[in-house]
Amino acid sequence: VNPEIAITKVEDYYFATTQVAQTSLRSMLGQYTLDDLLSNRDKINLTLQTNLDKFTEPWGIKVTVVEVKHID
Repeated sequence: VNPEIAITKVEDYYFATTQVAQTSLRSMLGQYTLDDLLSNRDKINLTLQTNLDKFTEPWGIKVTVVEVKHID
């Protein structure tokens, strides 16, 4: 959304965003049973996107789509 902020507020916005996404995903998935994960996928996607936006918005980045596709 704001390239200037994305470059000046964080050293590597792409790497930082992926790290936040991975950490948030692990934290969130640990709160559910496997059955809940499969049945509440849309809710989890929305919650994860909201959480990511909280971290990335100050960096000038907007997460537009989050989709959990496969869980081992």
